[in-house]
Amino acid sequence: MNPTIEELTSAVEREARKRPAAQRLMTHPGVGPLTALAFVLIIGTWERFPRGKQLGNYVGMIPSEDSSAGKQRLGHISKQGNSLLRFLLVEAAQAAARVNPDWRRRYIHLAVRRHRSIAKVAMGRRLAIRLYWMWRNGCETRPMLPAVVSASLSRLEGSRLTLLRRACATKASRLLVQRESWSE
Repeated sequence: MNPTIEELTSAVEREARKRPAAQRLMTHPGVGPLTALAFVLIIGTWERFPRGKQLGNYVGMIPSEDSSAGKQRLGHISKQGNSLLRFLLVEAAQAAARVNPDWRRRYIHLAVRRHRSIAKVAMGRRLAIRLYWMWRNGCETRPMLPAVVSASLSRLEGSRLTLLRRACATKASRLLVQRESWSE
Protein backbone atom coordinates (compact mmCIF):
# COMPACT_ATOMS: atom_id res chain seq x y z
CA MET A 1 0.00 0.00 0.00
CA ASN A 2 2.94 2.36 0.62
CA PRO A 3 4.44 3.37 -2.72
CA THR A 4 8.19 3.82 -2.98
CA ILE A 5 9.90 7.05 -3.94
CA GLU A 6 10.77 5.65 -7.36
CA GLU A 7 7.11 4.80 -8.04
CA LEU A 8 5.95 8.26 -7.00
CA THR A 9 8.66 9.95 -9.06
CA SER A 10 7.76 7.95 -12.16
CA ALA A 11 4.04 8.77 -11.63
CA VAL A 12 4.83 12.50 -11.44
CA GLU A 13 6.99 12.26 -14.57
CA ARG A 14 4.21 10.44 -16.46
CA GLU A 15 1.65 13.09 -15.47
CA ALA A 16 4.02 15.89 -16.44
CA ARG A 17 4.57 14.30 -19.88
CA LYS A 18 0.80 14.24 -20.44
CA ARG A 19 0.51 18.02 -20.06
CA PRO A 20 2.09 20.22 -22.73
CA ALA A 21 2.19 23.23 -20.40
CA ALA A 22 4.24 21.28 -17.85
CA GLN A 23 6.60 20.08 -20.57
CA ARG A 24 7.09 23.66 -21.73
CA LEU A 25 7.84 24.85 -18.19
CA MET A 26 10.39 22.05 -17.69
CA THR A 27 12.58 23.67 -20.37
CA HIS A 28 13.50 26.37 -17.85
CA PRO A 29 16.71 25.65 -15.91
CA GLY A 30 16.02 24.33 -12.42
CA VAL A 31 12.40 23.37 -13.11
CA GLY A 32 11.75 19.65 -13.01
CA PRO A 33 8.60 17.59 -13.46
CA LEU A 34 7.40 18.07 -9.89
CA THR A 35 7.68 21.88 -9.93
CA ALA A 36 6.17 22.17 -13.43
CA LEU A 37 3.28 19.85 -12.63
CA ALA A 38 2.56 21.55 -9.29
CA PHE A 39 2.66 24.99 -10.96
CA VAL A 40 0.21 23.94 -13.69
CA LEU A 41 -2.17 22.14 -11.33
CA ILE A 42 -2.22 24.74 -8.55
CA ILE A 43 -2.48 27.79 -10.82
CA GLY A 44 -5.09 26.09 -13.00
CA THR A 45 -5.10 28.33 -16.03
CA TRP A 46 -3.06 31.41 -16.88
CA GLU A 47 -6.19 33.35 -17.86
CA ARG A 48 -6.95 33.85 -14.14
CA PHE A 49 -4.14 36.41 -13.92
CA PRO A 50 -3.96 39.37 -16.31
CA ARG A 51 -0.45 40.26 -15.03
CA GLY A 52 2.46 38.35 -13.57
CA LYS A 53 2.44 40.58 -10.50
CA GLN A 54 -0.94 39.20 -9.54
CA LEU A 55 0.47 35.69 -9.71
CA GLY A 56 3.21 36.69 -7.26
CA ASN A 57 0.47 37.96 -4.96
CA TYR A 58 -1.55 34.76 -5.34
CA VAL A 59 1.43 32.58 -4.47
CA GLY A 60 2.16 34.79 -1.44
CA MET A 61 5.69 35.84 -2.39
CA ILE A 62 5.24 39.59 -2.11
CA PRO A 63 6.04 41.58 1.03
CA SER A 64 3.24 42.56 3.36
CA GLU A 65 2.77 46.29 3.73
CA ASP A 66 2.10 48.39 6.81
CA SER A 67 1.94 52.00 5.68
CA SER A 68 0.86 55.05 7.57
CA ALA A 69 1.24 58.83 7.20
CA GLY A 70 2.93 58.58 3.82
CA LYS A 71 5.61 56.21 5.10
CA GLN A 72 5.76 52.82 3.43
CA ARG A 73 6.90 49.85 5.51
CA LEU A 74 7.40 46.52 3.78
CA GLY A 75 7.50 43.43 5.97
CA HIS A 76 7.77 39.68 5.55
CA ILE A 77 6.17 37.86 2.63
CA SER A 78 2.42 37.50 2.91
CA LYS A 79 2.38 33.64 2.66
CA GLN A 80 -1.19 33.78 1.34
CA GLY A 81 -0.88 31.12 -1.34
CA ASN A 82 -0.04 27.47 -1.51
CA SER A 83 2.95 26.72 0.71
CA LEU A 84 4.01 23.70 -1.37
CA LEU A 85 4.17 25.77 -4.56
CA ARG A 86 6.09 28.50 -2.74
CA PHE A 87 8.59 25.93 -1.47
CA LEU A 88 9.00 24.34 -4.91
CA LEU A 89 9.52 27.70 -6.61
CA VAL A 90 12.24 28.72 -4.15
CA GLU A 91 13.99 25.36 -4.54
CA ALA A 92 13.76 25.54 -8.35
CA ALA A 93 15.14 29.10 -8.30
CA GLN A 94 18.10 27.91 -6.23
CA ALA A 95 18.71 25.09 -8.71
CA ALA A 96 18.50 27.58 -11.59
CA ALA A 97 21.03 29.82 -9.84
CA ARG A 98 23.42 26.87 -9.59
CA VAL A 99 23.11 26.00 -13.28
CA ASN A 100 22.47 29.25 -15.15
CA PRO A 101 25.10 32.04 -14.92
CA ASP A 102 22.53 34.81 -15.40
CA TRP A 103 20.37 33.54 -12.55
CA ARG A 104 23.47 33.09 -10.39
CA ARG A 105 24.55 36.68 -11.07
CA ARG A 106 21.13 38.02 -10.10
CA TYR A 107 21.00 35.89 -6.97
CA ILE A 108 24.45 36.99 -5.82
CA HIS A 109 23.57 40.63 -6.52
CA LEU A 110 20.45 40.36 -4.35
CA ALA A 111 22.23 38.35 -1.63
CA VAL A 112 24.91 41.02 -1.34
CA ARG A 113 22.36 43.84 -1.15
CA ARG A 114 19.97 42.06 1.20
CA HIS A 115 20.21 38.69 2.90
CA ARG A 116 20.45 35.23 1.34
CA SER A 117 16.98 34.20 2.48
CA ILE A 118 15.42 37.35 1.01
CA ALA A 119 17.33 36.77 -2.23
CA LYS A 120 16.07 33.18 -2.44
CA VAL A 121 12.44 34.24 -2.09
CA ALA A 122 12.91 37.09 -4.57
CA MET A 123 14.38 34.68 -7.11
CA GLY A 124 11.48 32.27 -6.47
CA ARG A 125 9.02 35.09 -7.20
CA ARG A 126 10.95 35.98 -10.35
CA LEU A 127 10.80 32.33 -11.42
CA ALA A 128 7.04 32.18 -10.81
CA ILE A 129 6.49 35.24 -13.01
CA ARG A 130 8.81 33.89 -15.72
CA LEU A 131 6.98 30.54 -15.72
CA TYR A 132 3.67 32.40 -15.97
CA TRP A 133 4.88 34.28 -19.06
CA MET A 134 6.32 31.12 -20.62
CA TRP A 135 2.96 29.42 -20.12
CA ARG A 136 0.97 32.40 -21.33
CA ASN A 137 3.01 33.07 -24.49
CA GLY A 138 3.63 29.41 -25.27
CA CYS A 139 7.38 29.85 -25.47
CA GLU A 140 10.21 27.67 -24.22
CA THR A 141 13.52 28.61 -22.67
CA ARG A 142 16.33 28.26 -25.15
CA PRO A 143 19.34 26.41 -23.76
CA MET A 144 22.51 28.43 -23.56
CA LEU A 145 24.83 27.76 -26.47
CA PRO A 146 28.28 26.42 -25.57
CA ALA A 147 29.88 29.29 -27.52
CA VAL A 148 28.01 31.85 -25.42
CA VAL A 149 29.03 30.10 -22.21
CA SER A 150 32.67 29.83 -23.25
CA ALA A 151 32.71 33.49 -24.36
CA SER A 152 31.32 34.63 -21.02
CA LEU A 153 33.83 32.42 -19.19
CA SER A 154 36.71 33.79 -21.25
CA ARG A 155 35.58 37.34 -20.45
CA LEU A 156 35.48 36.37 -16.79
CA GLU A 157 38.90 34.76 -17.05
CA GLY A 158 40.22 37.87 -18.80
CA SER A 159 38.90 40.19 -16.12
CA ARG A 160 40.34 37.98 -13.38
CA LEU A 161 43.69 37.93 -15.12
CA THR A 162 43.60 41.69 -15.45
CA LEU A 163 42.85 42.08 -11.74
CA LEU A 164 45.58 39.59 -10.88
CA ARG A 165 48.10 41.45 -13.05
CA ARG A 166 47.16 44.75 -11.46
CA ALA A 167 47.51 43.28 -7.97
CA CYS A 168 50.90 41.78 -8.83
CA ALA A 169 52.09 45.02 -10.38
CA THR A 170 50.98 46.99 -7.31
CA LYS A 171 52.67 44.55 -4.97
CA ALA A 172 55.86 44.56 -7.07
CA SER A 173 55.98 48.36 -7.08
CA ARG A 174 55.54 48.39 -3.30
CA LEU A 175 58.40 45.92 -2.91
CA LEU A 176 60.62 48.05 -5.14
CA VAL A 177 59.86 51.13 -3.05
CA GLN A 178 60.65 49.20 0.13
CA ARG A 179 63.96 47.93 -1.29
CA GLU A 180 64.97 51.44 -2.34
CA SER A 181 64.22 52.74 1.12
CA TRP A 182 66.26 49.94 2.70
CA SER A 183 69.27 50.59 0.48
CA GLU A 184 69.37 54.27 1.42
